[in-house]
Amino acid sequence: MTGARSCYLHGAFRGGEFATSWRLEHGALLDLGPHLLDILDTAVAPIVSVQATSDPRRWVELTCGHENGAVSQASLSGCVQLPKARTRVDLFGPEQELVYDTAGIDHEECWPVPRREFATAIRTATGTGTGTDAKHGLHLQKLLAMAARTAG
Repeated sequence: MTGARSCYLHGAFRGGEFATSWRLEHGALLDLGPHLLDILDTAVAPIVSVQATSDPRRWVELTCGHENGAVSQASLSGCVQLPKARTRVDLFGPEQELVYDTAGIDHEECWPVPRREFATAIRTATGTGTGTDAKHGLHLQKLLAMAARTAG
């Protein structure tokens, strides 16, 4: 993998049930950033550095350096006017481009899947996981802190 472009954009901070005081205060970096950083960390290679530009409450642009030398960009905003949320990741390298796009996903259909998997993991306590654990969560928190230090 050579590099990636990605975005997680929506208008939920503009009003409605998701325009909570926490989201309005801390903005897209802390609300949307963990999700997109998680995808990039998994799809490209572990992220080793991240820099942020702009206002975390309006628009954030992240530049990530990955363990394999790849570079990725991530655009985050919760206050843009769009008909529905846009989450897209474009992966580029020596082979054909790979694209992850949530535009065609039925959220009412997909959300029960991780909830069911989580409940099953708790009930069965098999010790096998998806790779998402406290260590990975801490890694994402460190990346967010790194980005917050460089944000405008």
